Amino acid sequence: MRDAILTTRLEDFFDAQDIQAGEDWADALDNNTQHSALLMVRTDTYAGREWTQREVLEAKSADMPIICMYALTGGESRGSFLMDHVPSVPCDLSNPMPGIKTALNRLVDEALKRVLWQAQQVYLEDDGFDWLPVHAPEPVTLTRWLRRRQAADVADSHVWIMHPDPPLGPRERGIVTELCELAGFDASVDILTPRTFATRGGVLPA
Repeated sequence: MRDAILTTRLEDFFDAQDIQAGEDWADALDNNTQHSALLMVRTDTYAGREWTQREVLEAKSADMPIICMYALTGGESRGSFLMDHVPSVPCDLSNPMPGIKTALNRLVDEALKRVLWQAQQVYLEDDGFDWLPVHAPEPVTLTRWLRRRQAADVADSHVWIMHPDPPLGPRERGIVTELCELAGFDASVDILTPRTFATRGGVLPA
């Protein structure tokens, strides 16, 4: 993977080699994952490790681009809900370079999508949306956002969420709505994408 990155204009950070002796591991990991796109090379033990779970959680919380490249051999004894809900690509370990190139291209695509979405957020906030995550909401990111919203003591109990297409499935929306209700926002929760917003006329109710 690092050899492939060296042939591109991408910069890389690999914790096992780039953290210097005496440097604070936690600060170095958090700073890089909160400000960089993350490529998970998901081997058999990746999902169960404390530090990789921390990296993914911090990247998700910062709304950073994430791609999972599956590089399993024997399989996982238990996955992790922290690792899911992200785009993924397979990697054939007997011929890894095609999978690596696909993963890097997808990561660049996700980074560009993030930039475009952030450019639209200014206008969407003016439309009245409460939360405009770069990625579709999930329990991992929703709980942190709800905590911030509760701390802000927002009077309006209606929650308007907009995220990029594709839309969540009905079961996924149900879980997001249920979590909002448990947090006290029980009046109404609307989870939209640009496409579903357009079908409503492109205007939120007054």
